[in-house]
Amino acid sequence: MTECAKDSRQWLAWIALSILLLASLLLLSSSLAPIHALAPEDVAQADLALEKVASPLEVTAGGLVTYTVTVSNSGAVSATVEAITDTLDASLSFAGMLAASDVVTPPQVADDTLTWTGPFTVPSGSELTLLYQVRTAGSFDAYQACNGVAIGTEGPAPAPAEACVDVAGKTHTLYMPLAYHDFAYGWLSVTKSVSPQLVEANIDAELVYTVTVVNEGDTAGTLQTISDTLPAGVTFAGMAAGSEVAVNPAGTTGTIVWSGNWPMSPGERLDVVYRVVANVPVGEHTNQVAVAASQLGVPLQPAGATFVAEPGILLEENFDDPSARLSRWTRFMNYWRLEEDQWRWEASDGVGSSGAATQDCWLGGKKVAEDALLMYLGPGAEQWTDYRVETKMLLRGGVNEKDGEVKIIENGGYPVGLWVRGQYKDVGKEDTAGWVTGYYVIVGGKPTEDTMFVRLSQLQTLTDCWDLACVNTQNLYDFNNPHGLRQVELNKSFKRYTWYTLAVEVRGNNIKIYFDNELVMDYTDEKEPFLEGTIGFKTYKSKTVSFDDVIVTPLR
Repeated sequence: MTECAKDSRQWLAWIALSILLLASLLLLSSSLAPIHALAPEDVAQADLALEKVASPLEVTAGGLVTYTVTVSNSGAVSATVEAITDTLDASLSFAGMLAASDVVTPPQVADDTLTWTGPFTVPSGSELTLLYQVRTAGSFDAYQACNGVAIGTEGPAPAPAEACVDVAGKTHTLYMPLAYHDFAYGWLSVTKSVSPQLVEANIDAELVYTVTVVNEGDTAGTLQTISDTLPAGVTFAGMAAGSEVAVNPAGTTGTIVWSGNWPMSPGERLDVVYRVVANVPVGEHTNQVAVAASQLGVPLQPAGATFVAEPGILLEENFDDPSARLSRWTRFMNYWRLEEDQWRWEASDGVGSSGAATQDCWLGGKKVAEDALLMYLGPGAEQWTDYRVETKMLLRGGVNEKDGEVKIIENGGYPVGLWVRGQYKDVGKEDTAGWVTGYYVIVGGKPTEDTMFVRLSQLQTLTDCWDLACVNTQNLYDFNNPHGLRQVELNKSFKRYTWYTLAVEVRGNNIKIYFDNELVMDYTDEKEPFLEGTIGFKTYKSKTVSFDDVIVTPLR
C-alpha cells in the first residue's frame, strides 16, 4: 500500500469518528431538555394576594371600625398561611371577631400586635376572609388611625396591606353656671330581648337573646363584666350575627359571664347577641342580666327577658267563653270602610250553637267593606314557623252594591278563608298605608253550580310584586291587594248555611291546603316565600260569615 493510500484511509477514519462524536453530543443535548423543564422555577406554585378594607372610613372617637382582611390564592396549588399579624395603631384596641369570619377564634394580643396562628389552608382559586372589629380611642381632637396586616407563609408572601380611618373628635359641651342640671355622670342602661317569644314545651328550640348596654351619661368609664342568669333548661349555644362581642362567655348554663374591659364613652352602645337551646316545661321562663363597671353607675335591678312555652298546641279557640268573646283577636282597621262592629262574637252562631266569630261586611249604613281581616296577635304568634291551622266556617250570604244601593243576596257571598304566615303593622285606624303580609287561602263558589274553587294568594311586597303593584308602591302591603299564586276547581258546590273545614299546613316554603279533610293543593313558593307568621280569618263581600273551632299545632 502506498503512503498516499494510508493517509487517505486515516483521514476518512478521523472524519467518521468526528461525525460519531457530533451525533452523540446532539443526542445528549436532546435528552437533557426534559431535565430543564422540571427546573424549580417552573414547578406549579401558589400565588397569594393580601387585601385589607376598613368600614366605615370615618367614625367618631370611641366608635367601632370593622376590618375585612382577604387572603386570595390565584395559583395552581393550595397555599398554607402560618400566621396573620395585624399591627394596630396606638389609638386602636381589639374589640372582637365577627360571626361571618372564616376564622372566629380571637387573636393573641401582645401590646399593639394581633396574631392569628394557623396553619390556615387557602385552596387554589379560593380565599380566606378575616372579619373583626377594633375600637377607636376617645378624644376631643380629630386624628387618623392606620394599621397594617401581614401574613407568614412558606412560599413568597405578598406585601403587607394597610388601611386608615379618619376619626372625628367628640364635641365639647359647655355648661353654663345655671345649666348644671344638664350634666349627668356616666351610667349604664341595660335592656334585654328574646326571639322568638313563644316555643313548644319539652322539645329543643333555639332562641336568640340580645343584650344592649348604653352609657346614658356625660362621663366615660369601663364596662367590666356582663352576667346573664339563664333559666333552668336553657343552654348557651354560641354567639350570633350582629354581636359586637365575639368571645364566648364563661359557662353554658346557670350564670354565664363575659369578661372584658370595654371603654364606654358618653353615648357608647354595646350589643351582645347570642344563641341558646331551650328545652323547658310549659310556662313563662325569664332570665336576667346584670353588669359591673368602673367609673359608671349600673342598674340596681337586672334586666329581664321572658319567653313562653305552650304545650303541643300553639292555639285553640272555640269561642265558647262569653267573658272572653273576641278579646284574644284583633280587627284590622286600616281601611276606610271598615267599622269596629263588623267583627263580633255571637253566642249561638258556632258549631252546635256555641259561640263563634262572625263578620258582616254591611251594617245597614252606606259602608260596605269588601275585605275584612280578624287576626290572632298573641305573644310570639308572628314568629310561628312550621304549623297546621284548621278552622270551621259557614257562609250565610252576600251583598251587592250598585248606584249607592245595597242588596242582600242570600245565595251570594264571595270568597272566605284563612290568613297564614301573617305579619301586621299597626299605623292607625284611618291610615290606609297600614299593611299586612302573608298568604290568603280562600274558597268560593255559587251554591247553584256544581263546581267551586280554592285559591292561594300572596300579599305583595317591594321585592316580590307583579304588574302595577311594582310601579305604584302605595299598593304594596295593602291587605286587599293579593296576587294569585294558584287556583284549583273542585267538583262540588259551595253551599250556604253549611259548615266546612279548611286546613292549611305551612312547612318551609311548602303549603298544603285541605278542604273537608281532602288535600286539594300542594304548592311550593320558590320566589320569595313567607317563612313565619300568625293566622287570621279573611272575608270578601260576605254579608254574614262565621268561624269556629280554631286549632294551630306545630309541625315537626
